[in-house]
Amino acid sequence: MMMTIHLSDAAAKRINELMTGAYDIGIRISVKVGGCSGYQYEFSKVSLTGDAGQDDIIVEHNEAKLYIDKTSATLIEGSTIDFVKEILRQEFIVVNPNSSFCGCGKSFS
Repeated sequence: MMMTIHLSDAAAKRINELMTGAYDIGIRISVKVGGCSGYQYEFSKVSLTGDAGQDDIIVEHNEAKLYIDKTSATLIEGSTIDFVKEILRQEFIVVNPNSSFCGCGKSFS
């Protein structure tokens, strides 16, 4: 399954920072039902010896790997995963051309 999901340089750098010294965990993005518009993104750690399924799609950039289940991948097809670090916040964000956001900016339909 060929997906066009991209990791920005900033997201790849942050994933690599989080994974420094960790040999059996990775970062997963998934789409969950919730939020005021139907779906929301969730980033979590994944055990590479158990939780990372053989059916996962792995997006790689600058040696960083992001794991995505197939259902979530279809909902974020064409997206770019970025990481922003500002004075008051730091977070992964998803720039998803296929979604319409709610007023809070944390969920999509």
